[in-house]
Amino acid sequence: MAARLLFTNAGNAPSNNLARSMRTGADSPFIVGCNDDQFALKKSDADRNYVIPPADHPEWSEVLRWIMKTERLDLIIPTVDADVDGLSRARKNLGGYLFLPSASVLDVCCDKYRLIAL
Repeated sequence: MAARLLFTNAGNAPSNNLARSMRTGADSPFIVGCNDDQFALKKSDADRNYVIPPADHPEWSEVLRWIMKTERLDLIIPTVDADVDGLSRARKNLGGYLFLPSASVLDVCCDKYRLIAL
């Protein structure tokens, strides 16, 4: 069975490139896109799209969780750095849908000097 995925910031170049790349394989995934910018979302290559609140909105993670359950999705894939941070903060609410390292590892990876020193 093909994977069912949620791409954040759908409609931007990284998410569209990732969607096209993933569809070249034998088992093409079902991709759902989400973005807080309805105009960017119109450019999305996802199979289905949702307008969501901005990442700093208090209900952002609840909306993502609702989309994951409604669409029976397997995994959230952040396509921009800001979403990685937001998803990491929402880890308790989205736990089973995320495959991210711990927040402390993400902090080190965002600081080139600390990463190289490590």
